[in-house]
Amino acid sequence: MQKLIVVLLLAAACTKPNPNRCCTDEADCTAKGIPVGSICEQGLVCRGNQCISQPCASSTECDATAPYCVAELCAEACNDDAQCPGFGQAASDRFCVEGACAECRIGMNDCTTAAPVCDQGSCRQCRDHNECQSSVCSADGSCADESSIAYVETNGAANSNCTRTSPCSTIARALMLARRYVLIGPGTYPSTAAIVLSGQVDLIGSGTRPILTRSTPGPIVSISSGQIGVDNLQLSGATTNASDYGYGLYCEATTGAPVLKARRILARDNNLGGMYAQSCSVEVTESTFTNNGRGTSGPGIKIVNGTGVIDRCTVSDNDTGIELDSGLFQVTNCFIFHNDSPSTSYGINLYSTEGGQKIEFNTIVDNARSAVVGRGFNCQLDGVTGSFPNNLFVRNKLQTAGANCTYPSSIVVDTDVTALKFNSPDVPPFDYHIGAGSMAIDAAAGSTVDHDFDGQPRTAPRDVGADEFVP
Repeated sequence: MQKLIVVLLLAAACTKPNPNRCCTDEADCTAKGIPVGSICEQGLVCRGNQCISQPCASSTECDATAPYCVAELCAEACNDDAQCPGFGQAASDRFCVEGACAECRIGMNDCTTAAPVCDQGSCRQCRDHNECQSSVCSADGSCADESSIAYVETNGAANSNCTRTSPCSTIARALMLARRYVLIGPGTYPSTAAIVLSGQVDLIGSGTRPILTRSTPGPIVSISSGQIGVDNLQLSGATTNASDYGYGLYCEATTGAPVLKARRILARDNNLGGMYAQSCSVEVTESTFTNNGRGTSGPGIKIVNGTGVIDRCTVSDNDTGIELDSGLFQVTNCFIFHNDSPSTSYGINLYSTEGGQKIEFNTIVDNARSAVVGRGFNCQLDGVTGSFPNNLFVRNKLQTAGANCTYPSSIVVDTDVTALKFNSPDVPPFDYHIGAGSMAIDAAAGSTVDHDFDGQPRTAPRDVGADEFVP
């Protein structure tokens, strides 16, 4: 028995980890018969599977496994900016942050104007206005300088110079100063005339979406030329008379072809329609058009003789949804539902003589249910053909109609939506995102569309409709 105990003790001694032995990765550990995770203590580096100290005068004498020269020894972690950059690291990695050299520190203004945001130790371009001290992120990813911004607040002064510390009270006053950006604070901004935009200007709502209204007939915001941006604003209450059109957002070219980019807008309760654009180049993203055109057969969105890109939008409860007439159009990742009127109504109504139309990954449901003439997608192509894949057509009065149009890999459901697993198809708040087990999951054909309504990535095999299901 005593001999057995001695043997067991010797065996245990032979299997005890050697604190001086180390390995660099799982393959190295396996090849050398060293337990995975055998690393060296701070101040020691792994050389030839042995933990040793490595003297240094600078990080250039170290290596990637222990890149920092700390107290004249190569170490795995830094503790001072003077030790940065580490071995093999970029010259821009100047700051020691939590033991590693980084390009920037949060809140320390270390980044350049072109890439102003510090994100996980690296500088990048801004993606949203709230990432900028000036509260405006430019289209090129830089933060706009305050000198290029006219600031508007409901409690501002009528004749101020519209600076951040001295904002003005009206958008009209801000536009008189001809600055590139007009930043509008939360609240309601009534007007007795259209807000007329030309040249190069962006209207941007700050924080809770500001509300723009008009007390006289006509559009709330009107565009005739230039490059215009409208972001995070609500346009509500436009009215109509014999000569003035009651649209929330109105674009009609007088000089050249205006370029309009509308993002995160809410157009609702406008008499003739949410948005109208004629001979304009329009891009609308992440926006909602609801309860427009009531009693006038008006649309949520109407684009005529121009180009239009509509992505990640909700178009619901208008007399008709989207009208696209004579141009080149793209509608993707949109929820289009409950658009209806007693006479004629459509989810999407498309007419064009141009090829290359793209209507894909939309959920078009419960449109024109009471209309005399009603379609989910009324597609009229003259002299050309079009293929419109990966859409959901569900419970519309008539799902699709028209000439020269096909709908490969789309799903058509006339009545029973059970298999689609919509979140809430029949009671408010209506939600046509799909759930686990939906027949739309992985049912799409090949496509280059890489995101869905929520901005989530689409990866093959993709899901049919506006929503890519994420467990």
